[in-house]
Amino acid sequence: MSMNLSVAKFETREGKLNSDYSNLSKEVIVTDFLDSLISEKFVSSFQAFEDDEGLEYREISTTHIIELSEKVDHIEDKLLSDLENASGKSKREELISNIRDITLLNMLIKIFLINDGMTDSRNIKLLIS
Repeated sequence: MSMNLSVAKFETREGKLNSDYSNLSKEVIVTDFLDSLISEKFVSSFQAFEDDEGLEYREISTTHIIELSEKVDHIEDKLLSDLENASGKSKREELISNIRDITLLNMLIKIFLINDGMTDSRNIKLLIS
C-alpha cells in the first residue's frame, strides 16, 4: 500500500476538527527511502469528525517536526556530498533519486512550518495518507 505526504488544513466545527480538509501542498509519494527516515517516533494520530463519526488520521507529529527537519537537513547535506564523490552511473542515479525525495520532504516541512506559524490554531497538519 503506497503512502503519501501532504500539508493539509482542517476546518473546525463545534470545536472539533472537520474531516473535510484542503491541501496546502502537492502530495509527495513516500518512497522506501523516505519511509526509512520517518520512524514511528515522528508519527502521531488524531481524530477528525464527519457528522458524529470520528475518523482516524496519521500525521508527522508537530512536537517532532523540528527534529525531523534537522535530520532531513543533515541527510540532504550528506547526500549532496556523497554525490560529489560518487562514481558509477547507477550509484549517481540512486543518490539523485534520494536527493529528490529528501528535497520534497524538506519542502513539505517548510510549507508546514510557514503555514503553522501564520496561524495560532492546530489545524495545519503534515498528513500521512
